[in-house]
Amino acid sequence: MSASRRAEPDDAAIALGLLAGLLAPPRCPACRDRAPLDPGAGICAGCRGAFARQPARAVTVPLCGVVVAPLPYVPPATGLVAALKSGRVPAVAAGAAELIAEALGPPPAGAVLVPVGAARLRRLRRGLDPAAEIAGALGARLGLPSMPGLLRRCDSRPQRGRGRAQRLADPPRFALAAKPPPLALLVDDVVTTGATLRSCAESLRAADCGIAGAVALAWAPAPGERLKDLIRPA
Repeated sequence: MSASRRAEPDDAAIALGLLAGLLAPPRCPACRDRAPLDPGAGICAGCRGAFARQPARAVTVPLCGVVVAPLPYVPPATGLVAALKSGRVPAVAAGAAELIAEALGPPPAGAVLVPVGAARLRRLRRGLDPAAEIAGALGARLGLPSMPGLLRRCDSRPQRGRGRAQRLADPPRFALAAKPPPLALLVDDVVTTGATLRSCAESLRAADCGIAGAVALAWAPAPGERLKDLIRPA
């Protein structure tokens, strides 16, 4: 059988895939609508435009400094975070990095991106570390080095399901897997109370590492907070 004939089934599969995409477009991982997805961000044009218009928030966390996050953790941003955590849409990390870079502006000079370490069992179950995925894409965009795996979480207890007071009173603990850089910019997917970032900053500071603040994809509204500008896809 010739090489051209061997390639025919692959070409047919590609053509069928394109036809299926036209007849039944994939669902946007953020809003779940069926719409063409932006190949660079992995979401639909409506969500991408809505996310770009959303005012970013700067949250001050003790020991860590200012945390910059572009999106409130409300729908459809919750869908974007879920897609990032599952790894089912590879382009989501790049889209998250784009949003964070625009909210952050010029990065701190000499900073190294240090993602918050995920619990080992959760990382193995997911097959990825969401914060490390963001840090890798953000580093490529900003021209900053990244040190995934530097912060090693010492317990496997998830933060999900714990109240605000519990998170603040008993945050997860982190150990360093290697010598830290002189200056770190922490990276997380969602900042809720800031307790995890505070704990990470504490571990880094104990090793004489300066903290240039942190970035996250989303920030969780405080209890009872009413948002004036909810994300609304066009």
